[in-house]
Amino acid sequence: MLIPLRSDAPLYHRPWATIGIIALNFLVQIWIATTSIENLGPLIIEFGSINPLEWMTRIFAHAGWMHLIGNMIFLWVFGQIVEGKIGWWKFLAVYGGIAAASGLVEQILMLGGQGGSLGASSVIFGLLAIALVWAPDNEVDCLLIFVVYVKTFEIRIRWLAALYLFFQVLGVTVLHYADQGK
Repeated sequence: MLIPLRSDAPLYHRPWATIGIIALNFLVQIWIATTSIENLGPLIIEFGSINPLEWMTRIFAHAGWMHLIGNMIFLWVFGQIVEGKIGWWKFLAVYGGIAAASGLVEQILMLGGQGGSLGASSVIFGLLAIALVWAPDNEVDCLLIFVVYVKTFEIRIRWLAALYLFFQVLGVTVLHYADQGK
């Protein structure tokens, strides 16, 4: 497991919006833990329809505490890079724009499908893409955990982005071929 901890990218603005989004995500997760599944409908993108409200609400709901914590660690690192450069109100616009665009694309691609999705991963990958363009040579301190091996190291944003893209493609490929074997 590769966990980003912090970046050396300069901050020109304090990350107030990033902090607020993280706090709101934790509050929503506490609410999810205490409510029934029937109340979660608006927080999940439902496949087979187009619903713009779901594009924005699904980024605050996560499939458990580990999903939330993982996304919020990534949001903290890459949110600081982007918000630190453009300020909180522009950051909120970028964050919302990525959420809306990715939600729209997801629902269009899944028209006629069943199921749904939730979480902020698509927005965080969007922030990673922005960080890749704006600060490719900045370094991120990462924690590597592999069975009993634990190490911290620095990696340039360009290589971290490449690694995460590789792992995403690998994961989709493995799932595809596992599904074909059934």
